[in-house]
Amino acid sequence: YLMEEHSVPLAAVSFGFAKAGRAYEPKPGAALLAESVLSDGAGRFDRRELRELMKEKGIKLSVTATADRLEFSLSFVKQFEKEALEVLRAVMYEPHLKREDIELARRQLAVQQRRENPQQQLGELVRTEFYGSHPYGREDIPDEKALAAVTAEDIRAYLRSFMGKDNLAAGISGDMDKAEAEAFLAQAFGGLTD
Repeated sequence: YLMEEHSVPLAAVSFGFAKAGRAYEPKPGAALLAESVLSDGAGRFDRRELRELMKEKGIKLSVTATADRLEFSLSFVKQFEKEALEVLRAVMYEPHLKREDIELARRQLAVQQRRENPQQQLGELVRTEFYGSHPYGREDIPDEKALAAVTAEDIRAYLRSFMGKDNLAAGISGDMDKAEAEAFLAQAFGGLTD
């Protein structure tokens, strides 16, 4: 999908991997931990350097693990497309997944899981009543024991298993024509398996 809009020098790239979300992860918590730590240092950048580069160049990158998909959203000023592509490739192909970053993410998720509110309780009731033992019936955030069992290698295995060209869908909007979009996609996703 490509929607050209050349009036403002910005571009946004949204893409996701189907059948790669929380319902499909081999180890509960791997997708959520991946979502939490992928941008905590990657490639030649430590966490601070990555965040400073993104702030300085106006690059925004988010990762979300839904029940069905692993989704990425990248936006950038056209002038800094090269830097945005470098950030994206580093996060996708060379995440650091340091032990301390994973541990921090585990603690944050455990706090969220413990929060009791009516909406969370209703969601839990709906999941258990409608989905039972189906993967959609899993808690949004696994318990602390399940989170503690997920290692950096589990996260890497999850990413390798589910990030492939065969289940990728992408859309680009903004200041890119068809040739530029094709070149960007080739550079961004050339390292994925078929």
